[in-house]
Amino acid sequence: MDYQDLQKIQKESTEQVLPQQKKVLSATDKIRRKTSNLPDPTHPPMGWKDNKGYDHIFPWIHLPRLHPRNHLPAEASAQAGGDTVIFNAPDKPANQLILGDNLEVLRTMPSESIDLIYIDPPFFSGRNYNVIWGDTNEVRSFYDIWEGGIDSYLVWLNARLWEMRRVLKKTGSIYIHCDWHASHYIKTEMDKIFGYDNFRSNIVWCYKTREFSKRYWNRKHDDILFYSKTDKYTFNWDAKGILEPYSEVTINKYKLKDEKGFYRLVGRGIKGSPIRSAKDVNLKWEKTQKAFKLKAERKELINEVLKEIDNHLKI
Repeated sequence: MDYQDLQKIQKESTEQVLPQQKKVLSATDKIRRKTSNLPDPTHPPMGWKDNKGYDHIFPWIHLPRLHPRNHLPAEASAQAGGDTVIFNAPDKPANQLILGDNLEVLRTMPSESIDLIYIDPPFFSGRNYNVIWGDTNEVRSFYDIWEGGIDSYLVWLNARLWEMRRVLKKTGSIYIHCDWHASHYIKTEMDKIFGYDNFRSNIVWCYKTREFSKRYWNRKHDDILFYSKTDKYTFNWDAKGILEPYSEVTINKYKLKDEKGFYRLVGRGIKGSPIRSAKDVNLKWEKTQKAFKLKAERKELINEVLKEIDNHLKI
């Protein structure tokens, strides 16, 4: 990769167009002015500048990235003094584990060349972390304190997300690991960079350990925001190891069978249900009853939360 290649990458980065968020931007200006305390989706991502991207904050260096040679055939590797590591696939390019600022690395990568991205950035926790490293018990520190607060944090993160969007293939996806400190801010910025319509789901990663506080509800989970670059993304839901096999208890519930396989009827045994046999099943009725049940459960939960809040206010 030479200087001209790096210039081409910079041009492709700065020429990226912000997504049109029609669903989010459907509110009129009059309504938006009344909600001035909320994030304005009409504004670009924090730190972004038209026709410049994030170059005015993080200037391009235009230095090619150094990397080891690809795998060599066994004989050539031996002649080279054993400087090439081979694991099972000597005919394929070597994988790379890179230590450094990912923004500079991303700016040396061709556009639309990556299938999948997962990032675990700092959480904006406002803390310093010390880790004991290696056999020599070396202390390494990790700082998650940001001068300038949430603004400087989001500008730093957005510059990298902007390049990740560029290198991601049209069929690619990205997962952002965060927690309660900044997940809601990151979600707003991701909508502006990748588009509200390309948000797929919020994966909740619950902890097994339990936090206890007398001041707030337990903070027992992280969030993983799942976005795709377009609506033509790859999602291998049926890949081996993704779906857990049914337990014997669940399998035994499926006693009926047709040409498509085993199935069961949902709704029988419920008080007031008109379903007495298979011929009484009505899909529309079952969906309606399920909606009523969910509504009742949510109402009960809301009442419990309001009761708890009321108790705190009385205190």
